[in-house]
Formats: sequence, structure tokens, C-alpha cells
Amino acid sequence: MVNNFLSTALSAHLADNITALYAEDLLFSAGTGNDILVNHNKLIRNDKIYWLDRLHNNSYENDFFDLMDRFVIYLNSTCYTGQVG
Repeated sequence: MVNNFLSTALSAHLADNITALYAEDLLFSAGTGNDILVNHNKLIRNDKIYWLDRLHNNSYENDFFDLMDRFVIYLNSTCYTGQVG
């Protein structure tokens, strides 16, 4: 466990983002399957999803991705994971 990996401020901003997206009905119905065949059966999954993406150009999502990128670089340099970042 790592204390303060995700800052309280960034966590709060991301939570505010998802709350706003929910209020604006911008979350997507979750489904099962893949890109070719997706099943939206509410008896199996009735939750909503929202994929984070740099293309959204949201500063807090991008801050999160920057943190993840730095973490991957750290893992690559300390654990020899062999991933290219």
C-alpha cells in the first residue's frame, strides 16, 4: 500500500467530474462482450461506465494519466518490467 499515491485534491476533482457526468447523463450503459458484439442486458449488468481518455482534454483526467505514466516509468526502472513507456 502506498499512502497518498493519488492526492486528496486529484481524487476529489475526479469524483466531482464523475458526479457532473452522471448529472448530465453522460455515462454509458455497461455491457458485456467486445467491440464487435456487445450485449446490454440489464439483468446481467445495470451499471453505468465512463472511460477516461486523454482525448477528453480534461485537466484532471490528464493529471491522472500523467501520474500513471510516471508510475509505469518508476516500475520499469525499478522492477525491470520491460514495458516501453
